[in-house]
Amino acid sequence: MPLNMNDPFEAHAMFGLLFECDRCGRKLKYESKHEVGSENYCKELANEARRQKWFCPEAEPDGKMHVMFCLCPDCAPFKEEELAKTKWNKLS
Repeated sequence: MPLNMNDPFEAHAMFGLLFECDRCGRKLKYESKHEVGSENYCKELANEARRQKWFCPEAEPDGKMHVMFCLCPDCAPFKEEELAKTKWNKLS
């Protein structure tokens, strides 16, 4: 099944190839048997990030999304503060 680029976790996995917290720098620990960048790799990585309660912002009403922004579970409570100061551009 192809990646769903409307899913913020799958979009982040595809563009970032890893999850690294924009607040503290923590990286999601994940090993896959799939080739990095492949659809299977990105789907598994996105599912693992979701399972571990990482934060990726949903698409905005205009369809734009911060595909490179994420926060680890410890920093997710600060999502509003961190989103307000991010320098990442939104993609549509």
